[in-house]
Amino acid sequence: VSAARLDSGAQLMGDDKALGTLRIVALPKETQVMALGDGLYETSTAVDGLPTPESVSIHAGHIEVSNVVASQEMVHLMTTMRHAESMVKLIQGADELLEKAIRKLGDMS
Repeated sequence: VSAARLDSGAQLMGDDKALGTLRIVALPKETQVMALGDGLYETSTAVDGLPTPESVSIHAGHIEVSNVVASQEMVHLMTTMRHAESMVKLIQGADELLEKAIRKLGDMS
């Protein structure tokens, strides 16, 4: 097969003939899914007899979009970085106070 494509009916086509059909199932929550590599996965539950979700549709040739808004995540990242920098300054200040206290205690003796 030189090139394979997936049509909107979940048919995997190659060289103008059907190679197979993509099957989408709803796995129970307790099912473990293990990655085998190369986009292959194995489940701890047999998929025979599992229902196909009604709200799923296949859009061949489309790029899946992320459920993350990059600008919001950058704002969260900057907020976290500022918080971390504040904590570093707080710890440095406490360390300097402790150093001064130890020095004064040493001067008293």
